[in-house]
Amino acid sequence: ATMLALYALIEPEDHIISMYPTYQQLYDIPKSLGAEVDLWEVEEDKGWLPDLDQLRRLIRPNTKMICINNANNPTGALMDAAYLGDLVAIAKEVGAYIFSDEVYRSFDQPAPSIVDLYEKGIAVNSLSKTYSIPGIRVGWLASNTKVANILRDYRDYTMICAGVFDDMVATLVLENKEAILERNRQIIEENLALMDEWIAKEPKASWIRPASVSTSFVKLDVDRPIEVFALELLQEYGVLVVPGNRFDKESHVRIGYCCDKEVLQKGLEKLSQFLNKC
Repeated sequence: ATMLALYALIEPEDHIISMYPTYQQLYDIPKSLGAEVDLWEVEEDKGWLPDLDQLRRLIRPNTKMICINNANNPTGALMDAAYLGDLVAIAKEVGAYIFSDEVYRSFDQPAPSIVDLYEKGIAVNSLSKTYSIPGIRVGWLASNTKVANILRDYRDYTMICAGVFDDMVATLVLENKEAILERNRQIIEENLALMDEWIAKEPKASWIRPASVSTSFVKLDVDRPIEVFALELLQEYGVLVVPGNRFDKESHVRIGYCCDKEVLQKGLEKLSQFLNKC
């Protein structure tokens, strides 16, 4: 859905502003289509949200689209209704679309979808994250009627339909979504509590606590480049974290914490062992 919307709406010499770091498609696909892309960087001292004043400096009369990821991957930060309202006001000044990747939308802090706030808002979501069904590759896009009609035409040239069995599984999931979401909500709450406990007792780790989403960004007090640390952690202890330099954020790691509780506890224990060895 992301590729389809960008492919259909972005043209060479358009100006795009993309939240960064985020899902790579949001800035690299526009670049590949010949658009000029400015990165709107998240800031740690703002709770991993990007600065709206910085957006005002980046916006141009020919800005075609502002791309956001709400909640954000990798940080887990969430733009609330008030923040999104200010964002919409800025986009309206130049008539820019706001494209919102919402696959990590929170359970207990449900920020509104961009399509409920802005006529030129475009939202994508899927069963991959919040619903824990990534394998079938089924999702959706919501927009105004004009944009939806454009995308229907383009879709005939990309993927006419999803697989029949994928459709069947997706239907089954959505018919039982409340049970699935409750199960996933419980996993997030329990594992987030384990992360809180670990952060509180681990002097070499700190974080800006994420919204109730399945990704977190943890700052580590280490004396070497974070990728070197992450590779040694993997090789010596069998624990995988994503090094923050891959998001241009040194000294941080992304931790997906919604695995089995026992796996998380053991992984954090080994991470502490390695931290205290460094």
